[in-house]
Amino acid sequence: MENLADIWPIIENFTEDQYNAMQPNLARVSKLIRNGVFAMHAALDALLAVNEPYNKW
Repeated sequence: MENLADIWPIIENFTEDQYNAMQPNLARVSKLIRNGVFAMHAALDALLAVNEPYNKW
């Protein structure tokens, strides 16, 4: 998939069984998103990248 717009045909063709099978994972990831886990991870990665020259042990 090259673009997020490409996901709509996939989503539109989900069966109810496929959706129900994904629901537990969707709930888990949704909680992580709401709690900012991915944003914190991205911020930490950025901070480490900026400070990389100072982290040479």
